[in-house]
Amino acid sequence: MNLVYNQNGNKAIIRTDDSDLVVDNYSQLEEILKVENLTKIVDGKKILDKVSFTVLRGDKICFLAKDDMAKTTLFNILTDSLSFGN
Repeated sequence: MNLVYNQNGNKAIIRTDDSDLVVDNYSQLEEILKVENLTKIVDGKKILDKVSFTVLRGDKICFLAKDDMAKTTLFNILTDSLSFGN
């Protein structure tokens, strides 16, 4: 997904591989968090493997994982309680 802002107006275009979506009020699409290819290894075990996501202002999100350690590790990194370096 790519966000393209119209500099002359108050519109945004969300581009995907298949289509474009025009949004009239792009201020609602403000990125407040972006994670790209986050990998975390703890004690030789890969806990997070190339995690990528973007959170836009107003989004309601949910994290699902096979084990609680992955979610806990992600939240600890996001809240700066844990270093994201390996």
